[in-house]
Amino acid sequence: MDRAQLFNALSNLPPQDFERLLVSMNMPRMNRAGASAKIGEQVSAFLEWADSNIGPELEAIARHLAELNHFEFDTYLQTIIATYEKWWEYYTLTDAVGEVEQPQPEQPSIFDFGLMVQTVAKEKDEANPLQEKQEKTERLPVLEGIRKYADGHVLLVGRPGSGKSTALIRLALEVATEALTKGQGQIPILVELRYWQTSVIERIQAFLHQHDPALSLDNAALTTLLRQGRFLLLIDGLNELPSDEARTQLTAFRRDHPKVPIIFTTRDLGLGGDLGIEKKLEMQPLTEPQMKEFIRAYVPDQAETMLRQLSDRLREFGQTPLLLWMLCEVFQQSPNRQMPTNLAEMFRAFTTMYEDSSVRKHEVALLKGDVRPLSDRRLWKEALMALAALMMQGETPVDFRITIHRTEAERELSKIFAKEAFPARNILDDLLKYHLLQNRTTNQLEFRHQLIQEYYAAEHLLNLLPELSDEQLKRDYLNLLKWTEAIALMLTLVSDNDQAFRVVELAIDNVDLMLGARLAGEVSSDLQKKTIEYLVKRIRQDEFSSINEIRILGKTRSEDAVPVLIERFTDKDNEELLFEIAFSLSQIGGSAVVESLSPLLSESSESIILASIFTLGKISSKNVLPIIRDLVQHPNMHIREQVVETLGTLGGDAVISELRHALKDSSNEVREKAVKALGELKDKSSFLLLLEMATADHPIYASALSLRLAAAEALGKVDPKKAKQELLKMSQSVELEYEVCQNAVEALGQIGGGDSAIEELLVAINKPSNAWEAAKALVELGDRRAVPGLASALGNSIPCEQAAYALGELGDPSAVPYLIKTLDHWYPSVQEEAVEALGKIGDKEAIPQLYEIYKGLENDLYNNLRSKAIIALGKLGDSRVREDLIKLLKRKWFDATLTRIDRFHVFEALKEVANSSTFLALTDLLRVSNSEDRWQAVEFLGDFGNETVIATLILMLNDENSTVQWKAVEALGKLDPQKVMPEIREFLGQSQEIRVQQAAIEVLGYFKNELAISLLLEALADANANVRCAAANSLTKLSGSDASSYTQRVLCNEFKKTLLNDDLTYLLERLQFNLNFYNYEIWQEAEAVKNSKSKIKKVDLGDVCGDKINNFPNATEVKIFERVEHYHEHPPDSNS
Repeated sequence: MDRAQLFNALSNLPPQDFERLLVSMNMPRMNRAGASAKIGEQVSAFLEWADSNIGPELEAIARHLAELNHFEFDTYLQTIIATYEKWWEYYTLTDAVGEVEQPQPEQPSIFDFGLMVQTVAKEKDEANPLQEKQEKTERLPVLEGIRKYADGHVLLVGRPGSGKSTALIRLALEVATEALTKGQGQIPILVELRYWQTSVIERIQAFLHQHDPALSLDNAALTTLLRQGRFLLLIDGLNELPSDEARTQLTAFRRDHPKVPIIFTTRDLGLGGDLGIEKKLEMQPLTEPQMKEFIRAYVPDQAETMLRQLSDRLREFGQTPLLLWMLCEVFQQSPNRQMPTNLAEMFRAFTTMYEDSSVRKHEVALLKGDVRPLSDRRLWKEALMALAALMMQGETPVDFRITIHRTEAERELSKIFAKEAFPARNILDDLLKYHLLQNRTTNQLEFRHQLIQEYYAAEHLLNLLPELSDEQLKRDYLNLLKWTEAIALMLTLVSDNDQAFRVVELAIDNVDLMLGARLAGEVSSDLQKKTIEYLVKRIRQDEFSSINEIRILGKTRSEDAVPVLIERFTDKDNEELLFEIAFSLSQIGGSAVVESLSPLLSESSESIILASIFTLGKISSKNVLPIIRDLVQHPNMHIREQVVETLGTLGGDAVISELRHALKDSSNEVREKAVKALGELKDKSSFLLLLEMATADHPIYASALSLRLAAAEALGKVDPKKAKQELLKMSQSVELEYEVCQNAVEALGQIGGGDSAIEELLVAINKPSNAWEAAKALVELGDRRAVPGLASALGNSIPCEQAAYALGELGDPSAVPYLIKTLDHWYPSVQEEAVEALGKIGDKEAIPQLYEIYKGLENDLYNNLRSKAIIALGKLGDSRVREDLIKLLKRKWFDATLTRIDRFHVFEALKEVANSSTFLALTDLLRVSNSEDRWQAVEFLGDFGNETVIATLILMLNDENSTVQWKAVEALGKLDPQKVMPEIREFLGQSQEIRVQQAAIEVLGYFKNELAISLLLEALADANANVRCAAANSLTKLSGSDASSYTQRVLCNEFKKTLLNDDLTYLLERLQFNLNFYNYEIWQEAEAVKNSKSKIKKVDLGDVCGDKINNFPNATEVKIFERVEHYHEHPPDSNS
């Protein structure tokens, strides 16, 4: 370990470990930098002493540091590999070891579905001008997608059973295998949030100990390893966090570890709960070809019979890998090979089959001398229903549980089966032995999957339904989000249509219109016409907008809503309405939608055709291809582009010819869509065409950089090995045009991978014509194995500038000594690149040499190298250049010497050395004409300011530039609420422009106090729709299951109607998700009943103890309650 690496490692040590090292090395206090010195100064002093005549030498420090920080992970990695090598079993509900297992495929191939993820574009928030234009989405294989973004924080979103957890397991297996094979790399750690106890660190320690009990890491060691980037954290189940306190802790952990690679998963996206993670990937549903391929592989003898019965229902049943596997199991075991009619019946058939198969396995086990079941198996279903219902009750009315303590489960079963001969513990033992439940820990039990738990809760509710009053049904079930999935399943099992309609009617009329729409589409098909008609009638009675009607009908996912939607599909001048209808139709899907849209493809209106194709692409049915394939030759470019994208979504060999035809389209956008689709389909017949498009210097392609890069990426998917070989050959060719060679190098960087690619790119960097392309390609690869070769290239005459650039971008501290030597280069551009690179890498070892350059040019104020040295020193935290950084900014106000990028870096550098004088200078900067300088100054004040800048920032809410205005909103949100709130309240009381009011209201969204909430609820009743939107958006930030009753009021009927009328459905849904209920009035009724029951218990306790009621401290309150009860039971005569 050289001095630079030592410096970096020591700087990242926790303070207590660094102090321990100083003591153990016997460093004299007289040689230390002092407790008030920055860590960099302390480390520098330590290394200077160690390297001096009286010190122990740097090697001794390195050895001691290694001992302090060395942990052997080989055993842990081996256990991870052994545990997860059969990753495909995690798609299914596999049996415990030691029992008779169902036959499992020897190879995982049929379970390798080829699952895809899609990047989630940020919704365009019209109220927020900081947000750039709608970003493009990207489809990737799931593992490729999460690995691509794994350097930061990424959120993987998907339905239950969609393969999220399995994707994390596969990634853990891959990363563990790489680390063990190469002897270096990240250590994967799976954190399952459903088992949260106290903290993330506790869960990390538990997982490490589970897979290697000998691996003992305390909090300090874990913190060090996290800071050093040793771990890849795989955090599963944001939606399963047990409390808001846990969510707050996890949010803080994410904030405190911004550079630790973390992949999170969650069940829901559109309804919030994303911890503010910007990069999101959404699991894509299985396509029809994927479903068919799996069915044919899993049940080869019955596949065609099964597919014929499924027909258009394949999409409904095969949405996720888990559901598709369960469907195949049900079909295999069905005596007459009949498919269930809906999802709930499939669950019922599956669980019945599972219970029966447990007994069959036991009969086999008896032949081996095993014991008989301890209880009557006829009790098992009732027991599972009771446990599922009990687990729906959590610490608060809105909470439910994933696990239950065995003692509580036994206690509940003892009540239910009090007259049975079998002890409750025997029933539990049987449920565990036959895999209907499973042990999470010694005393914690859980269902095999959350979907199974929801199914048994639905069966429990089905039994209760006839006995429940309307008030109980609304209050205890319909209004609580935790029951929604179980109610939806239950409705498909209800045989009494009157009861089913009662549930839907109550939801629509009394609870929540969107909930009612969801449930209207869950009842049996023969009842849906009636529920949809009732829903439409209510929507039109309340006079909701057309867009709201369309969105609500889409929630039903019912084919009976299709005619109503198609009726509105004629307003060709209203694109927003058309695409809302298209989205709602795509949610419904099915043959009815395909048949209804087919005639519209011959319309003359571009908007109608585009909306129709969009819808058909989302449905992804075999019936879509015949009706859209001819449109690939449509004269309208936008229609051709949409068709090609849809063909790519449909997939399969049948679309290849149309996609290849589209490669010759006159539009770059159409060709790029075709290229991406062929890459996803891995069509080898298109290899040469893609190779030409990735490299050719042809006029039709030359102007389209994105097209060339897309073709290169597609090559990597079609045949990565062959693509690298061909591109390497082309990059070295002396016969090809040099532009073609450059393009080949560029394409190689896009494909990435492998030592051979790095070696060839390092050769290419020495060719003048390819140097910049090769450098950028190496940066694109992001592989630090290129660092030694780039460091060597610094000594050559041609590529040293490009090598310095690449080393800076790669950010590896081992390059610092080589870059320091390059500071003496004779050519200014090389020096500048080296200086910038040292600033980016952030290793303080470079400070002396950079400072020497700065001092040497002290009198040459406008020298570019001097400016870059000042910026680099600032980034490294050298406060000696603070005033020079401010002067750079001040100089910039009057001339254009610094580029826009340099100006950004000046602000970044100032953040490292800021003090009170910096605030003063930046306050002056708020008066300059350049809006970019103003918003960067505002952002800076928010990050580092205090109450002294509040008044200044509030004034900036009036700024004419919207970006400055919204930076001021963010900045104020970072400051002390107690100091900001009075100022904001006074500011809102003054007459302001609408846009300024919006900005001030957005500030309130950062402060979780009753005054802020009260002001926001007032704003929600404002006459201006933009102000109401800003208020609703802020309230979503303040809502949560621990929110005060002030926040909960936003879900009262009056405010809900306002949000719906303003087309803010998505904000209403987020509020409901965050608060975990639908309707405030019903929530209040439930609270009143709960309080009433509590008072009754107090009265009963008094009677039991022989006390009189008036002996209670709340005697008056109890007396009042008695009168209320008496009033309800014996109301006064209406005439009196």
